[in-house]
Amino acid sequence: MSQTALAQACGITFQQVQKYENGANRVSASRLWQFAAVLGVPVVYFFEGLGAPKTEIKGAVPSKAERKIDDETAKIARKIASIQDERLKKRLKTMLAALAAK
Repeated sequence: MSQTALAQACGITFQQVQKYENGANRVSASRLWQFAAVLGVPVVYFFEGLGAPKTEIKGAVPSKAERKIDDETAKIARKIASIQDERLKKRLKTMLAALAAK
């Protein structure tokens, strides 16, 4: 199928298809699904040969345990945030960081 035919089937311009192909514009998930439907291929067709994705990216997403904050911790955080004296707030944060490091 030509780029022109693909563009017409998707309701976009030939130039837009070229921008997708050249990497000038990112292809959204919905547009990728549309291309797959028009071409009669599964979406995974576009990813064949790329290998397995990297599953571990350190620091990108905190673990469930790191995200869990109990109610008491949330109350303490709100109380610290409500302190108007910035010097005092900074001292408290420094103290908490030192205690957590032990």
